[in-house]
Amino acid sequence: MIRIGDRATLQVRGRPLGGAIDGSLVVGEPVQFVCRDGQIIERGPPTTETGESMVGSSDAFLIPSLTDSHAHLMASASRRVRLDLGPALAPDLASLFDRLRRAVSGPGENWLVGAGFDEALLAEHRAPSLAELDAVVGPRAVRVRHATRHASLLSSTALARISAAGLTESIFPVEPGSALFFEREPSLTSLTGPPDGQELCSALADLSRDWLRNGIGRIEDLTASNDAGRVRWLGAQRREGRLAQSVAAWIGDADEFEPARTAAGEWIEIVGVKLLAHDEETVRSPRFLDAVARAHRRGLPVAIHAASPDVADAALDVLASATPVVAGNEGPPPRDRIEHAFLCPPALIDRLRRAAVRVVVQPAFLTARQEKYRHELEAVLWPWLQPLRSLLGAGVALAAGSDAPIGPGGVGPALRGGILRGGESGAPAIGGAEALGLAEALALWAHPFSAAAGLRAPALGEPADFTLLEVLPNEANGFRVEAAAVVVAGRRLL
Repeated sequence: MIRIGDRATLQVRGRPLGGAIDGSLVVGEPVQFVCRDGQIIERGPPTTETGESMVGSSDAFLIPSLTDSHAHLMASASRRVRLDLGPALAPDLASLFDRLRRAVSGPGENWLVGAGFDEALLAEHRAPSLAELDAVVGPRAVRVRHATRHASLLSSTALARISAAGLTESIFPVEPGSALFFEREPSLTSLTGPPDGQELCSALADLSRDWLRNGIGRIEDLTASNDAGRVRWLGAQRREGRLAQSVAAWIGDADEFEPARTAAGEWIEIVGVKLLAHDEETVRSPRFLDAVARAHRRGLPVAIHAASPDVADAALDVLASATPVVAGNEGPPPRDRIEHAFLCPPALIDRLRRAAVRVVVQPAFLTARQEKYRHELEAVLWPWLQPLRSLLGAGVALAAGSDAPIGPGGVGPALRGGILRGGESGAPAIGGAEALGLAEALALWAHPFSAAAGLRAPALGEPADFTLLEVLPNEANGFRVEAAAVVVAGRRLL
């Protein structure tokens, strides 16, 4: 179990990290913060005091606790207990088939569920045919989740079970004869069933510890299928000490708000509504417009999945015509968000700035999917792919997330992607002019939606949120972030 400390008086000592004008890191002189009731109440030079209430040292590097602004917790835990068919272990069709063949070698009537497949990252750059998959798995019902979690490889036995359950309207083949089908996740997941409950809980505890060591103290869960049941499960994991981080959850429908808030109790914050939009037609449909309106009437912002320029443009049109979010009792009304905006040309950047929406990007994809981008995207469009420097320069309220398990979890891959942009080992960078310095890339995690102001130390009156590092991330160590301590709202989590 992960022990979460109380909010008694805490003292935090370290060398604050800031940013230079060129985006590089600046290491400050050692300071000591005094924290009480979750806030910073005093700052001064380090003392010689020791004891359990002291965190860090004069040699440690200090930044605010990091936030993953877009992740999927239950899916990330599930990914750890499913058969791994990602590119690291299955880089081509032969190795994919070999792993599947060994997995189905024993008897079993239950579904075999794998995860991580992406045909764009295979050597052959294609999905297997249905005939090829059946020749490997035989009569076993097999579902292999695509890395994007919006498609699956399905065997013929799996398709027969889907048909018998009356769910054929939930799947669409990408092309005749292919084993790859676009699918609606909740429908098929209800048929295949979740992983073993205890395995899932253990996997989440491991994931939480790994992300703490990456300095991540806060997580926003952007799962569009979040409802009261999922929120209750996440809350139980926090209450029982398996999930240490502070969690803000976005739900899939505004009408689920009251049940979800009740289920969340004091453990999970319900902050908005996540809406999926894979095409422009969906965004402009009456059903989508109604979903936005119902969220706004409840005082909830919407976070719209919009990866392509046409979908993002349509989302901005909808938000411009929608009734604004109703302000709460305290402070300004929350702001709507665009998630991903992977391909973002200059005209769209200007629209995002003028609309004053928030944008969450995933820089790790510039590393994890660089081969896919080089293969599928013309080089002339590379500067439009996650144009981080242009977005920050335009004053767009920007934050970073992992999109785990779709993207690699943790901060290091995102730093590497945002700084090198796939330019490792002599390869050309994917839009090199959009590369960030280390301090700028860290600020996307340390100061969500105010990263344009640069990396800075926590200040008096702010929440007592700290991550302490013993080694600075750099290119030589792969920009790894290894936290020695993490404090959130005055509680030491690591």
